[in-house]
Parts: sequence; C-alpha cells; structure tokens
Amino acid sequence: NKGLALARGEYIARMDADDVSLPKRLEKQISYISSHPDVAVVGSAIQTINDKGEVMNIIIQKSQPKYKDFLKTNQMIHVTALIRKGIIQNFGGYNELVINSQDYAWWLQVSKVKKIYNIQDVLYQLRIHDCGITFRDEKSIFYHILAVRLAESKITNNDIVTILNNGVKNFQDFFTKEEW
Repeated sequence: NKGLALARGEYIARMDADDVSLPKRLEKQISYISSHPDVAVVGSAIQTINDKGEVMNIIIQKSQPKYKDFLKTNQMIHVTALIRKGIIQNFGGYNELVINSQDYAWWLQVSKVKKIYNIQDVLYQLRIHDCGITFRDEKSIFYHILAVRLAESKITNNDIVTILNNGVKNFQDFFTKEEW
C-alpha cells in the first residue's frame, strides 16, 4: 500500500525482482486495458522458470474470470497484473489483515463489480525456487478462507479482533468443513 500511494502513473504494473517481463508485456496490457474501459485489471499467462531460467510449466488463467470463479480459486496471477490506479484508490488498496492473500482478497472485491481480464499469451516468467513464497501452506489456506469470508461479508468485528490479537491460525476453529 505504501508503494501504491507513491505511484504517479495511470496504471500500476506488478513484478517481482527475480522474475522476467517478456518483451511487449506492458505494450500488450496497456493496449488492451486502454481499448476496454470497463476492464479494471489485465493479467497474462505465465511460464514458470527455475533458478537457471529453464521453463518448467505454462499457466494460462481463464480469460474473463467472474466473481464466482474467484470463489473457487485465484484467477489472477498477481505478478502479471496491470491495474488502473484509480480502481486501487477506489477500493482502498490491499486489505492488510489478509497478510498472505492480500492480492486474492482484492481480486474478490474487485471482481464483484468490475471486469478482470487475462491475456492468453505468455507475457511473464515467474521464477520458482526454494526461497520463494509461491506455495500453499496451512497459513496461506487460512488467509484464503479469510479473504472469501471478507468478500462474502461473513466475518464479524469480533472475528477481526481475534485475528488481530491472536493471529489467523487461531481462527481455524471457526472454519466450516466446506471452507476447509
């Protein structure tokens, strides 16, 4: 949120320091979002690469995910996102309560009222290595459930106080079998 507040452009482009934006990434994303004023965020397909830069996998997300799609699983690869800065401001930035899934919580909120689009071309290489945080551990699952609860307005102020005071892991007793 600090970086978002400092940004001065019309768009916010995400990227991690050890990843690679392929040539034409920003050109294609800006071209798409500029010609589709109803789209708030545009991402792309990715290649995962190892620490040597060798391609491991290709991931292509749904081109026009809807809110219901996000409820099932994340439909936007955060590092590929190009976001209209005004949209970020309108939604108040990332929810800092959702530490490991701030992007997912934001996609849920935005996808309720705005369009999100994923270009089907590979425009980004995501480096996967042992030190990275691109994995699903128990704690990230807790934050995923919390993000859904926030989006669905199924969380109380008491729940939030519990999380702030005791951490998200202590909140697991309140999860339903369907959520877990």
